[in-house]
Amino acid sequence: MCRLFPPILNAITVVKPETVIRWHRRGFRAYWRWKSRRRGGRPRIDREIRELLRWMSKDPPVGSATDTQRTADARDRSRRINRGESHDQAAGATLQGWKTFLRNHAAGIASIDLFVVRTISFKLLYGR
Repeated sequence: MCRLFPPILNAITVVKPETVIRWHRRGFRAYWRWKSRRRGGRPRIDREIRELLRWMSKDPPVGSATDTQRTADARDRSRRINRGESHDQAAGATLQGWKTFLRNHAAGIASIDLFVVRTISFKLLYGR
């Protein structure tokens, strides 16, 4: 076979199992390094949108709250947050806990276990 087709010797190589495992680990490392690379940061915003935002920030909308009201609202919000209250609690509403929520909605909640594994050829394998 070697006399008829000499390049076959380049295709046949005997390696140890540890070598194959090392190659596979290197391949996974290279793949995940490539997958988690930076992609160039924040996307560009069109000029028209930037100009519109600048125009909107300069002119307050019709019927908006005055600066004094905004400051008072912000101060009130920060006090509620510091006391650990939500907006609903400050308004007098009662909030239900997770246990009550889950008991009330148990009939409509579905659960499924799903996992994803990368194969030796770096394709996704989904399991349930």
